[in-house]
Amino acid sequence: MAETLQVQVEGNVTGSEAPAPETTADRPEWLPEKFSTPEDLSKAYGELEKQFTQSRQEASQGNPELSQPENPEEARQVVENVGLDFDALNQEFADTGELSEQTYKDLLDRGIPKEMVDSYVDGQQALATEYQNEIFGFVGGEESYTEMTQWATENLAESEIDAFNEAILSGNASQARLAIDGLASRYRDNGGVQPNLVGGKASASNDTYQSWAQVTKDMSSPEYKKDPAFRDSVQQKLSRSNPA
Repeated sequence: MAETLQVQVEGNVTGSEAPAPETTADRPEWLPEKFSTPEDLSKAYGELEKQFTQSRQEASQGNPELSQPENPEEARQVVENVGLDFDALNQEFADTGELSEQTYKDLLDRGIPKEMVDSYVDGQQALATEYQNEIFGFVGGEESYTEMTQWATENLAESEIDAFNEAILSGNASQARLAIDGLASRYRDNGGVQPNLVGGKASASNDTYQSWAQVTKDMSSPEYKKDPAFRDSVQQKLSRSNPA
């Protein structure tokens, strides 16, 4: 049986076992030289994307600062851990109602993506709205609250206004409720339109509260929850007090 003839000329193989010649017509001009076919390019990018996703997941699991913060303290830790000023970011948002593109870029450069920032901001705004509605509800709605606080700005000492604002801005609903109950009683007793305050009209009493601890003790008692007359006496007493 005759063997297949092979002739080698200057390193090239001819004959039936010679490789098929490449044709430039079959190769796209945009394809990088290191890839033989578009399929090779697609496969390489697929592997790269897979590795990138895996590395991000591993980084998120291994670094607490990449976890989604759920409250201001967690957010502060995440931001300060990457060397940024959390208070400055808060102030920027308070002044403008948003964060600048440069701030988003600074955060992203430190490994905190825009999606994480927006998710945190949206969550905090939802909590603030919920708290605000709860505060308004203590006196029957936003209109009653506005009327009462307007009276307070015109009739109370600056120190009393500051103490009230501090209680409201504390974020503690129980502390805010104590301040609102006291202000509502004073507002009513000084001729203001009575807010729709849970607890009703106050009865007369001669003593006063000397501290917020005393107020808290009475309002936390079973009688305050069950006895309307006791609630009235507490509110009347609070209206004449200036607890420290």
